[in-house]
Amino acid sequence: MKSKFGALIGNLSKKEKGLALIIIILIAVFGIYSFIIEPLTRGWESLDKELNAARLELKRAVEILRNREGIYEKYTTYSKRFRLSSADEEILTLMFDQIESIACLLYTSPSPRDRTRSRMPSSA
Repeated sequence: MKSKFGALIGNLSKKEKGLALIIIILIAVFGIYSFIIEPLTRGWESLDKELNAARLELKRAVEILRNREGIYEKYTTYSKRFRLSSADEEILTLMFDQIESIACLLYTSPSPRDRTRSRMPSSA
């Protein structure tokens, strides 16, 4: 006893069988390409982009290492210029305290248009 599929194939002519085989092969090739080859290609392209980015970052790091002597010299030059003494730090602290108190006074002072109210939020 033949199955229904076998009976259907048996009723086809030689030309129809060849055409059916070509269609089945095309569907199989399309499926393999769509579900296997194309996703793998996309993955490889993504990995290639990541690899190129890592290479570029590594190249920059190598350049920095090659120039480390010059970078260190520039750093020491600038750090000597901008190094603050303790007296300078005290002066800066006093200046910032005064600026903060002036800003607080401006915030809490009455509006020029309404001299009866303060801009300070009420605590009640």
